[in-house]
Amino acid sequence: MSVKAMAVDTFEAHAFSVDVATKCGVNAAIVFNHIHFWVKANQSKKKNFHDGKFWMYQSITEMSEHFPYLTSKFVKAITTKQNTTEQPGMP
Repeated sequence: MSVKAMAVDTFEAHAFSVDVATKCGVNAAIVFNHIHFWVKANQSKKKNFHDGKFWMYQSITEMSEHFPYLTSKFVKAITTKQNTTEQPGMP
């Protein structure tokens, strides 16, 4: 199967901020975009608001399954880093 046919038949896109990717790497930018998407979705629905912030709830395992090209170890490392430092382009 050609790459073009595969993209059409099994299309699921993962997006990222070029600015974040430049500063943190493409894989980290993909994870940050995913988190950002769900935080904004929860904000618009007024869901998962705790301690003055909107949150998204997804386990490391669930995120790793969503991104089959990333390891659980990577997702854990990048989300732990996200919790302890401010990242560009993130709320």
